[in-house]
Amino acid sequence: MQTLDEPKFNNLNELAGFLRIIGNQQRLRILFRLLNGPCCVCDLTKYLNRLQPCISQHLMVLRQAGLISSERQGWKRLNFISSEKLKHCLIYMQTSWLTSGEILIKSGLDEND
Repeated sequence: MQTLDEPKFNNLNELAGFLRIIGNQQRLRILFRLLNGPCCVCDLTKYLNRLQPCISQHLMVLRQAGLISSERQGWKRLNFISSEKLKHCLIYMQTSWLTSGEILIKSGLDEND
């Protein structure tokens, strides 16, 4: 899968916009799920227990911000994180900052799903 250019911020205003995008709990959960690898919207609806239109809206915001990309594979569109820096940042947040014991990197989905 092709990795796009890494996000760059020219000023604090742009950085604040980025933080607002990833600061949404549902979008953050989507990003943590995508750390496991590409997945389609149907997998994300199971993982987040949300309706498909809601997930699709969040995916659109993340895609427009350049944080994720998608590729068609058969009849599915697989979403994936397109920034290596973002992957490292998410892993750091998961391992260093999240102390609640909530597992965000593990999808909780069976491999057969």
